[in-house]
Amino acid sequence: MKERFKTKSAVFLLLKMNDKILMQKRMNTGFYDGYYDLTVSGHIEEYESITDAMIREAKEECNLDITKEDIELFTVIHTSMYNDLYYFFYFVMEIEENKDYHIRVNEENKIEELKWFDLDKLPELLGEHNKIAINNYKKGIRLSEIGW
Repeated sequence: MKERFKTKSAVFLLLKMNDKILMQKRMNTGFYDGYYDLTVSGHIEEYESITDAMIREAKEECNLDITKEDIELFTVIHTSMYNDLYYFFYFVMEIEENKDYHIRVNEENKIEELKWFDLDKLPELLGEHNKIAINNYKKGIRLSEIGW
């Protein structure tokens, strides 16, 4: 069996429709339980491109079939966590209202709900990295360094 999580990097997908974004409420993970997170997120496997990781995670977590043309990298966060340096790569995907994407949670034991939020009215329980990434998205900031 292939060992995962060998890299110190992760990808996140902001699913956007008009001025709303889809978020998931985490549970039973021991990490940010009860907090909202971007709908798709996960570690990059060894020798995997960031785009391929995003496509794989979208399929694994939400049964969402996407292509490279569907997503756009909008910001990168460079941070220090657990005495290691991490890079978080954030992508955005515009969802058309009239298209049926069949978004569903494939990790029912980890995700309590999926919910749409206005970009300007985000939930209070939102992790620091996601707050920064969403702010970067709204302001067009490409790179942030935090946690030093």
